[in-house]
Amino acid sequence: MTAASRQFFSRKTALWLGLAGILGSLMLFSGDMLFYFNGDQTDVIANMAVVAPQRIILSGLTALFAAWLHPLGAGQVYYAFQPAARWLRLPVFLSFASIMVAYGIVYGAYIAIAAQTGSDPHALAHQAISANPGCARWSTSPLPSSPRCSLPASG
Repeated sequence: MTAASRQFFSRKTALWLGLAGILGSLMLFSGDMLFYFNGDQTDVIANMAVVAPQRIILSGLTALFAAWLHPLGAGQVYYAFQPAARWLRLPVFLSFASIMVAYGIVYGAYIAIAAQTGSDPHALAHQAISANPGCARWSTSPLPSSPRCSLPASG
């Protein structure tokens, strides 16, 4: 059996898998920017409180397509480990692919929370603050709030 016949992925296949992974990563980045970016201010929590529902939905759609493309990039990891024994390269490949799939699931859940709180513009920011242990103490304390954990003024 030749070395070429033992390879699961050809060099050309690995190249296409890598390009799919890069495209998926760029889609996740653009989805994050739709969700967090506001040219007027740099406070992420305040930006989440005022983001338009259309941007939330579009961010979720980019996450859906990225969740399909991003794990394909793990094929390059498998290709890179092909000289190693199968018992070594398969767990590495599956670990990378699992992490990428898990990231897509978490991203989708976060978008679902954002879409659910669409009626109250500050509800998502309140949930983000209450989920952050460092900020939770500020929300119940009479002390002044941390600048990192403050909400935009209602109005």
